[in-house]
Amino acid sequence: MNEDMKRILEKVLTPEGLNNAMQIVDLQEVIMSVEPENIEIISNLISNSDFTRDKRLTKKLAFNIFIGCKYRLFRIEEYAKLAYLICQNSNIPTEIVKYFKNKLFHIDMSYANKPWRLCFVYKSMQIFDQDEIYNYIKRFIKKYSSVGDCGLSLFCYFAPFLEERNPQDFQRFINVLKERRKTMKLGRVYHQFIDNYEELSANNWEKLIEAINDSFMSNTIFNAICHDQVDKFIEFTKKDDFDYNMKVPESIYSKSQLLLYRCTLLEFACFHGATKCFDYLLENGADPKLTDDIGLNLMQFAVAGGHHEMIVKAQKLGFSFNGAIPLVAEYFRFDLFNWLCSNYEVNLEKSYLQTGTIFHRCATANNIWMMLICMSKGVDVNVFDNLDLTPLFYAAKNGSLDAIDLLLSHKDINWELSDKFKDTPLHGSATYGEFQSFKALLKHKDANINVLDCNDRAPITYAVYYGFPDIVKYIVKKPEAELNKPDVFGLIPAYHCCMSKLPVALQLLLTRSDVDINFPNNNGETVLHYAVKSNFANIVEVLINSDGIDPNVSLPDGTRSIHFAAILGYKEVMLLLLDNPKTDANVFNGYGYTPLHLAIKNHHLEIIKVLIKNQRVDPNKHSSVFI
Repeated sequence: MNEDMKRILEKVLTPEGLNNAMQIVDLQEVIMSVEPENIEIISNLISNSDFTRDKRLTKKLAFNIFIGCKYRLFRIEEYAKLAYLICQNSNIPTEIVKYFKNKLFHIDMSYANKPWRLCFVYKSMQIFDQDEIYNYIKRFIKKYSSVGDCGLSLFCYFAPFLEERNPQDFQRFINVLKERRKTMKLGRVYHQFIDNYEELSANNWEKLIEAINDSFMSNTIFNAICHDQVDKFIEFTKKDDFDYNMKVPESIYSKSQLLLYRCTLLEFACFHGATKCFDYLLENGADPKLTDDIGLNLMQFAVAGGHHEMIVKAQKLGFSFNGAIPLVAEYFRFDLFNWLCSNYEVNLEKSYLQTGTIFHRCATANNIWMMLICMSKGVDVNVFDNLDLTPLFYAAKNGSLDAIDLLLSHKDINWELSDKFKDTPLHGSATYGEFQSFKALLKHKDANINVLDCNDRAPITYAVYYGFPDIVKYIVKKPEAELNKPDVFGLIPAYHCCMSKLPVALQLLLTRSDVDINFPNNNGETVLHYAVKSNFANIVEVLINSDGIDPNVSLPDGTRSIHFAAILGYKEVMLLLLDNPKTDANVFNGYGYTPLHLAIKNHHLEIIKVLIKNQRVDPNKHSSVFI
């Protein structure tokens, strides 16, 4: 950093913010330079630095190794070896090594949906013994008991461990994958696993190892492109009606986010530097102008892949760097960025539809050096993209912790600046489950844990709705957090727990005694009413056993929860309601019917039996209405 740049930054950043940023710049320069030939040198360099002496910095070391995996995915093997060598260094205190290992294998709901992290952990298994690996997985499954996408992602990488150590959980995941595939409720990224399950699991999961290493099994055209095996590739093209413009399917084993939007075969070859397959595709009519599903073009894949020859080929096909420069910055292509700035007029604040500005992409990537350059050039730290989202929102959404710290240390940062829907960065981190981002944002002097969006919803609403227990638990422990604030529809956070069918989040909310679980929405309906009507027995069980519940709250027309259970014939829900001694089993609704009358009226024999067997039900209670 030259003196002029330093003077400018000293005027806009706190001394601590600038000092911390420069530490990360030095670390990222080292990590991004990892090659097979220099791993031992870099390992020794890091092992003799403050990053292996101070836990705060050790945490940043682990985090930035993951950043390296994300943007140098062809070097994940080398990063795994680097981590192994650091752990083996006898000069590093034992407690630091243990802490480092925990951070490497730390998997929460957010991290479990990041394939580059899972791939790194998979390739780092030499650092851990088999019991350690299984214990990490077992803790994750226990903590996040519902089989959501994060659990499925983890399973697709570590299925062999579960099969060997816990066949019951293994089969549970397999059944969920099959059922969701059958009912078309399974994300496309998981199709490769379940559609090829028999093949993947054969021969001690031999094909699974191939898929993890190369994103696709060796008997696919996509694997041939990854390795630029043009003869093998040509064999696939000999099939009838082969489409040279076909899209690459999504896969949980694709390490780059860039490859999750069905790019073309040409773009896939471009990203992987597969020059022979690329040329063959062009010779046979593949259309270079086609884009992926979000509109990214050939040049954007070329710069992200970082292959000079592919960039030249894209230029010869008429592609410019317009729209690609933000990705140059995001992917830490410093030399290319400097060359572009020397030869073209680069607008650092120009926003592109697919990527935002250069500064947005740097914040996404946690690229601290490029962020400092932008700041020194006078870029507005609150600049909007095409959707009115700020760089701080991008950093929060993507868990870019160093970028968050840097932005928050800037004197002009507007902490709660939001888009047209008033979504703030704190809303973004809660929505995407970025727990570490959430905590980092709240360190700022202007932080407001109860900040509202256009629907009068605080971040807690999104944390409970999308089911991120770490964030919910953190918020609940904050006494200033408002847990009874209704949104524009009169729904409190507990109601959103019910809507998303997540009992864990609801249980966490109810640890706060001030939660008004009987709060009615704009139509007079409570959380219990909704849960009963929806037949969410697991939610009803949590509610009916909570201390503050009033099971007899009625709608304006006199209908209680027990009436809904009787009308709709929900036996399990009815049993749960009757288990609570406060439930009035003989209460009339606004039309003069008791639950038993309603069960008879609606011909629900099982409900009639349940009610008659219950000692609190009076079968002789008369209705004023003829049934």
